[in-house]
Amino acid sequence: MPENTVSVHSQSSWGWQSKFSALPDRIAFLLERSILSDVEFILGTTADALTVPAHKFILASASKRFERLFYSPSPDFSDSKPITITHVTPSAFRSVLRYIYTDKTAQMVPNDVMDTLYAARYYELPVLIALCEQNAMSLCRANNVLTILNKAVQYGEDNIVEWCFPIIDQHFPVLTADADWLQISLDTLRRILSSDGLQVKELNVYNAMERWACHACERNGITASVANKREMLQTVFFLIRFPLMTTEELISCSAKTKVNII
Repeated sequence: MPENTVSVHSQSSWGWQSKFSALPDRIAFLLERSILSDVEFILGTTADALTVPAHKFILASASKRFERLFYSPSPDFSDSKPITITHVTPSAFRSVLRYIYTDKTAQMVPNDVMDTLYAARYYELPVLIALCEQNAMSLCRANNVLTILNKAVQYGEDNIVEWCFPIIDQHFPVLTADADWLQISLDTLRRILSSDGLQVKELNVYNAMERWACHACERNGITASVANKREMLQTVFFLIRFPLMTTEELISCSAKTKVNII
C-alpha cells in the first residue's frame, strides 16, 4: 500500500455514527446511553433508583440552567459523583432529557403532564413549557380534572387552574363523590371554595368540604370530631357562603359543626 494512503475498512467497522445520515439522529441515539457520556444522574432516592447517563454539552446547549450547572466558573457538582435529582419526578426528568435529545416528547398522561411542565420551567425550556400547557388543557376531563388541578395549584400554574374550573363547575356533584376528591390538598380545596365561578348549591359545597375534612382526619389517624375537622380545614371553613343557604340548610350545618351560623 502506498505511503500516506488511508486504509478503507468495511462499513461494519465504521461504528454507530455511520448508521445515521443526520446529526439529529445521532444525538437522539445517545439518549440515556453511556456512549461518550460525561455525567450521570440518579433518579429517585429509593433502592430501585435509576442511574441515567447523559452528555453535558448536549444538555447545556438546550438549557441555560444546565449550562450554569456544568460550565459556570464554580460548577455546583463534582465530576466524580452522579447528580441526584430530587426536585422533579424521575418520569418528568426523563421527559426533559427526551425533549433535549430528540425535540420530541413521549405521549403525556394526566398523572405526569404537570410534573413535566414544572420540570420544563425549572430547566428553562420554553417550547417544552408550551407543549406541556397545551397537553394539560387538552387532556383535562372530568375523570382527571382533580389530578391536574391539584398539581396546577401545587406548581402555581394559574392558567391551568382557571382552565379546570368550568369542568369542576359542570361536574361538581360527581367529582366531590369521587375518591380523587379526598386526595386534593388543602390549598386546592381552598382554591375551589374561594372561586366565584362555581354555580352549585352552597350546601353541596359544604357537604363536599365536610367529606374532605372527615377523610383528612382519617388520613392523620385522628377521630373526625368537630374540633379535629375544623383543625384540618383551618380558615377554609369560613369560605363557605352561609348566607346563600336556606334556613333548613343552615340548621343542618349548625348541627354538624356545633357552631351557631344562623
